[in-house]
Amino acid sequence: MSRWFRHYAGMMRDDKLVRAALRSKQSIERTLWVWGAVLESAAEIDNEARYEVDPAEIAHFLRCKPAHIEAILEALKELGRIDGERVSTWSKRQFKSDRSNDRVTEYRAKKRAERNGDVTLQERHCNAPETETETDVPLSKDNGPVADPDKLFWDNAKGYLKPHIKGDPGSIIGKWARDFGKSETAAAITNAQLARPVSPVPFIERTLKGIASKAEQGMPC
Repeated sequence: MSRWFRHYAGMMRDDKLVRAALRSKQSIERTLWVWGAVLESAAEIDNEARYEVDPAEIAHFLRCKPAHIEAILEALKELGRIDGERVSTWSKRQFKSDRSNDRVTEYRAKKRAERNGDVTLQERHCNAPETETETDVPLSKDNGPVADPDKLFWDNAKGYLKPHIKGDPGSIIGKWARDFGKSETAAAITNAQLARPVSPVPFIERTLKGIASKAEQGMPC
């Protein structure tokens, strides 16, 4: 049965995933797809972070060679994202409370208690169904608004470039995205943040031209 799992904030700019892409000589997009497949598998198996992925099957979806997927998985192992057949950091970002029905049961009981004041919340809680279906429980306002990882990344990118250019950094980022692609621009900016060059703008432009050149030659980015 399909179930939800936590897509942790910052995953799209996780430095270890960028390093895994560089180490495996595969694109950051392909690396993120493989990492997402690993997390989905661990959520579906639901057995102490164990996962099962088939490189050949993933390669079919991504239209690449199984060896490319195997290289990514090996890089993820070397960088500590996965350990054998388990996700190393699963327990840090996924919690047992996520799969518990307690919050759902309590929410339903509270709503029924509000409609029927003559029945106590405790009675409703005890009689609530013990299933995992219909688990769309509204988030508490106390948790605050859910951050948009994509917006956070681009806001961070603009802040990173602002000291190095004149005018609005959004303009040059928009130009890169138009000329080279949004995902390629994101990967190049992430590489610059990791490499910390003195002049990030020319560094990013060289990276983007290199990605474009490899794409033209049919090489993995």
